[in-house]
Amino acid sequence: MMWSSAALIVVLALATACSAARPGGPIVGAPTGVNVNTPEVREALKFAVEEFNTMVNGEYIFKVGRVIKAQTQIVEGIMYRFEVEMAGTNCRKGTEVTPTCDNAEPASRPYTCNFEVWSRPWLGQPIVYKAFCKQ
Repeated sequence: MMWSSAALIVVLALATACSAARPGGPIVGAPTGVNVNTPEVREALKFAVEEFNTMVNGEYIFKVGRVIKAQTQIVEGIMYRFEVEMAGTNCRKGTEVTPTCDNAEPASRPYTCNFEVWSRPWLGQPIVYKAFCKQ
């Protein structure tokens, strides 16, 4: 009985020491906030918006008005997660997206959209794993 109590004390002491060494440190594999201005993150968001515009019925292009949250997570590649505010523009689908289009007045009320882009470079192009919007 004395041995098991001593072993428990040692285990608790080690656990306390290990957690004190990394207070508030990131958890491996957990989603982590990222800067949306890094090239990889910008490309993933651009890809998500292009795919979204392809999937949405309608004649106008949607664009990101504001990035609310951007995260990455390491999962057999990289999962990019975005929460963005999107609005329709007065630029028609099938036309070239120009700076004029980017500065167009929104043609509709903004949507809050959540996108997940799964990038596995060894398999080719990323995929939009999730695209969900609400007005």
